[in-house]
Amino acid sequence: MVELSPALTAAPAGALAALLIAAGAAALRAGGLPRPRASAAAPWLLVCALALVVRLAVLPALQRHEFDGHEAEYWDIFRGERALSRGGTVLYPSVQWLWALLGSVLPHRPEVPVALMAVVGAAGAALAGALVGRRVGGRAGLAAAALVALHPTHAAWSTSAYNVVLPLTLLALATAAVDRCSAGPPASMPLRLVAVAAGGLAVLTRLDVAPGLLFPLLLALHDAREGGLGLRGLLRGWVGPLALTLPVVGLGVYPLVVPGGLPGEGERALSWSMHLLWRAPYAELSGFLAPTGLLLLGGLALLAAPRLALCALVGGVVPHLVLASFDDLGDRHALLVLGPVTLLVGLGVQGRGPIPRGLGALGFGLLAAGFLTQLAALRPRFYGSEEALAEVLEVEVPFRSLPRWSLEAPPPAQQGCTWVTESHRAPPPAEGAATLSHFNLIDPVEAEALRGAAGCLLWVADLQDWRWSSRGVRDRALRLERLFYLRPLALVKDPAAGYPWGVVIEVGPRRCCGAAGLPLRQPAPAGWRTAPRVLP
Repeated sequence: MVELSPALTAAPAGALAALLIAAGAAALRAGGLPRPRASAAAPWLLVCALALVVRLAVLPALQRHEFDGHEAEYWDIFRGERALSRGGTVLYPSVQWLWALLGSVLPHRPEVPVALMAVVGAAGAALAGALVGRRVGGRAGLAAAALVALHPTHAAWSTSAYNVVLPLTLLALATAAVDRCSAGPPASMPLRLVAVAAGGLAVLTRLDVAPGLLFPLLLALHDAREGGLGLRGLLRGWVGPLALTLPVVGLGVYPLVVPGGLPGEGERALSWSMHLLWRAPYAELSGFLAPTGLLLLGGLALLAAPRLALCALVGGVVPHLVLASFDDLGDRHALLVLGPVTLLVGLGVQGRGPIPRGLGALGFGLLAAGFLTQLAALRPRFYGSEEALAEVLEVEVPFRSLPRWSLEAPPPAQQGCTWVTESHRAPPPAEGAATLSHFNLIDPVEAEALRGAAGCLLWVADLQDWRWSSRGVRDRALRLERLFYLRPLALVKDPAAGYPWGVVIEVGPRRCCGAAGLPLRQPAPAGWRTAPRVLP
């Protein structure tokens, strides 16, 4: 196999980026894109300002952000301290080159990438709102954009140099361009090129967004049916742009999946059984307020425009079903349903016919209140410190009443157990033994084998399992809470720290999601609650 150079692996994304810029400029000159009046632009500028405040102040990104996990590698490339590589799905060549080019002209200060991504996230909120505004109405579009601005997970990832918010914003641009092409007078060729180039570039900056392209496709098919155009008439205007871009996208995808393959291969059925009904990545929809508001707005949307609302439902559900087969599903993947959700929200807020507008306002208020509640909960976890975790452990029930252990000398009853921990404070594993992580507990056969002769399995949840960071470890910790009966046993503390830095958790029988995609339900051990609170 011929080894491709970094320049060759990034070349397709560069070609699409050049096409996007040139086609966008041509579309503006040809009048294919609107030029809003200053008075009309003011509310949208306020929404963008709200998004920036949420990302840079409500979430203290400028003070507390850390370049963690794979994001740290992009930060090193930005500063010129890491060489560009062939890349893959862990370190995308297109994003490597982007940060390398930006680093050649911008100051090497940590605030620079954070602020840049916050602007990209704010642009994504505005694009989502613009689509809803054109489809439904200006008031509904502003409401949808405001909700994206307040969306806790979108806000958190909008501070990260990792390739999450950039491909999502490119996907929003592609959707908005397709939407504008499929309505009104025949769209110009430059505008169609904007749509396909943005969609292709989104895929080449993150393969996970590919299922999200279903949403703009459904919108185009809906409009073709409503306008009596038919499938053949719809395709006629897109053959040229697609023929130009699809081969380029294929050339860019090839080095991402060859020879490594798609991430998560070999565990699709097991992953799907774990994630199909898993709600933790959709944390902003936890509690009572946000789910109630979304259900109300979704019901109103179905009453107001059933076919269009159905497009949004299918465009949101199908990507979830596809990504549920990925073994490391997390909140960054759940963001893919945000575009369809904004359309449902806009249709529900606007209301049509006999639907009282007050119901839409109520649904919006509930959803916004739920997002604000989740933002407040996310703020202390956002790149939280060990000292902040220690305060939680020493104050909150049930952690404050737990005994204190030292991992160097655990009680005799636990000395023969298998320990799962990635903390730098943990003693090194026995000679020849591997360090065990969350992933070693996903497969039920492997997890049971790890219990060994002693028959016990202990997991130490530490700072990374508690806080939000771009490493995405908390998603993995919450998955274990879904898979096993768990029981907190003790806090771990060492003299050097002077405070508790983690929780020792006993891993009991499997309570969900066994091999071959079949649920493996076992009874809770005597004295264990079926769903104890084990993570701080």
